[in-house]
Amino acid sequence: MPESDGVRQALVRFYKAFSSGDPEQMRALIATEEEAFVVGTDPLQWEMGRDTWADSYRVQTEQMPGIAIRVGQRLAGYENGAVGWAADEPSIVLPDGTPIPVRITAVFHHEGGEWKIVTAHVSFGVPDAKLEELLPQLLG
Repeated sequence: MPESDGVRQALVRFYKAFSSGDPEQMRALIATEEEAFVVGTDPLQWEMGRDTWADSYRVQTEQMPGIAIRVGQRLAGYENGAVGWAADEPSIVLPDGTPIPVRITAVFHHEGGEWKIVTAHVSFGVPDAKLEELLPQLLG
C-alpha cells in the first residue's frame, strides 16, 4: 500500500484539534459515520458514535484542561482508495509539561475532500515483564 502524506497530516490535525480544547474543532475531524469510535487508555474509555466521542472529549478537556498531544518520531500513514490508516508513538503532554508516551492507531475515511478519523485506539506500551507484575492487580 502506498504511504500517504495526507493521512499522516490528518493524524497531525487530529492531534492539534485534541490539543485545542475545542469540542467543535474535534467533532469536525470525526467521520460522519455513526460507527465511528475511540478506545482510550482508561478501561471505561470506549466511545461509540461520533456524538458520544465528541461529548466524551468535551468532558475530558473540562476535567483536564491544557492537555495536548505532541507528534512522535514514528508517524506513519497509508491509504488504499477512500480508506487510510496511521500509527504513531506520540506523547500526551500534561498541563505542567510532563510528556507521557503513548501509542495510537487510527483509521480514516476520505469524505468531502478530506481525511476524517473513523476510529482510534490509544494505549500505553507496557513491557511484558512489567505486565506480569501488574496482572494480579489488574485481574483483581
